[in-house]
Amino acid sequence: MQAEQQARQTCPSASRQRQSVLDAVRTQHRRVHQNAETMLKRIRALAQQDDHVLAVLGLAALPSSVHAPPVPTPRPDELATLRTNQQHEAQSALTNRTHPSRHYE
Repeated sequence: MQAEQQARQTCPSASRQRQSVLDAVRTQHRRVHQNAETMLKRIRALAQQDDHVLAVLGLAALPSSVHAPPVPTPRPDELATLRTNQQHEAQSALTNRTHPSRHYE
């Protein structure tokens, strides 16, 4: 009976914690995306300045036939899954550490 009551109390708490982690990851993803957009705008502005400087000097820009591959950005749900897996691994390690009898089973 007491175990059932504990389980009922733990589930909503774990659910709130998961939602909190997911919200934090989404916020972080949004912030990173905004920073990437800002950096891209700065890079474009610098490229325009380069073109202007080259034109003033009477030089031509080198062809940009080599492009850097895009860096994959994990989605918020992937980040949340990774974090949850890490938390489970840490909890499992702590459980095994605090219950030495399990090592001998």
